Amino acid sequence: MLGAGRKDGVAESALVLESTHPLIDQGQDAAIVAGDAVYAGRIVVGKIADVGRFRSTLRLVTDPGYSGRAQLARRTANGALVFGAEGTLVGDGSGLCRVKHVTTPVNVGDEVFTGGADGALPAPMYYGQVVHAELEPGAQNWSIWVQPALLSERLETVLILRRHVNRDRVLAN
Repeated sequence: MLGAGRKDGVAESALVLESTHPLIDQGQDAAIVAGDAVYAGRIVVGKIADVGRFRSTLRLVTDPGYSGRAQLARRTANGALVFGAEGTLVGDGSGLCRVKHVTTPVNVGDEVFTGGADGALPAPMYYGQVVHAELEPGAQNWSIWVQPALLSERLETVLILRRHVNRDRVLAN
């Protein structure tokens, strides 16, 4: 950057990604790519939206444009989870998420997880809890609103997980 200036297209704020999305202090230098899943423990936070050289932006599960496989689960009397219908969890910018494409009955209090193996991990991860569910007259799909488990204002550390094939191990076999 030494010697670069306005004539080279560098502005005072050029080192800062212009985005309303939260920033993550990892980027291309850490092999981060757009679409990587982001977690806080077993809770789904969102996905990587854009990647810069040293920084990335995060699309939260509540943000418009977020979409992921989801599976509903209900707790039995002894506390065990019974997994049921699958659908698509989407963010709409309201602070809640919606689950679409579910035709079977849903109850307030049902839990929402990633749909089976979400491609990155073998076990389902947690989205949140159903806070409103209704089947409008004549509709086939339920309208489902989910309160995400994530409290983004307290978010300080996240995990970016993805499958990575160790080519040396594959070649050794």
